[in-house]
Amino acid sequence: LEAVTHFTEQQGKFYIQAQQKPESVIQSQEHYQDALLLEGNLYADRNEPEKAAMAYQQLVALQTESPQAYYQLSVLLYARGQTKEGLELAQRAAATYPDNPDAHWALGLLSAREGEAERAIAAFQQTLCGDPSRAEVYYRIAQLYLRQNNFIDAERVLRLGFTNNPAARKLAIFYDTLRFMLDAREQAAMQNIYKQLTQET
Repeated sequence: LEAVTHFTEQQGKFYIQAQQKPESVIQSQEHYQDALLLEGNLYADRNEPEKAAMAYQQLVALQTESPQAYYQLSVLLYARGQTKEGLELAQRAAATYPDNPDAHWALGLLSAREGEAERAIAAFQQTLCGDPSRAEVYYRIAQLYLRQNNFIDAERVLRLGFTNNPAARKLAIFYDTLRFMLDAREQAAMQNIYKQLTQET
């Protein structure tokens, strides 16, 4: 029983040290890149973007095979004002890992913030090719179409999103609202045409 108690205490101390100083864990890991990725994710979860960025930058410098390091770093760089570097890294991640939906998602987010709607829509569409169950992506694409006053494509995307994600309540409300607006516009247009025809007659 004393041995079990001692082991449990030591295990708890190691866990606390790992939380406080991830770099000490890294030095004892055989797989250095995996440990660096864990470190970056840990700092990101703890809302310490600068430390997270440092870990991801080391991975990128090592030419890691992990797409997460690239797209996570791209978002962090963009957030701290390095917009050009962030966008270039997001493009690199999407090009290097075309089958990774998260890489395209990051590129879509950053492109949308830059006002590059076409590139953002294309990136979001690639995200859906890899994962059609992500309701938030349909919502984002529809927003971009609506900013262009493209109600038809916005409705089409929302209908597809609602079909693929029937449990997504936010998406369903957005789709129903847009559908109601379009129906009202169609009804008003028909009434206007009918009025013109009546006056001509």
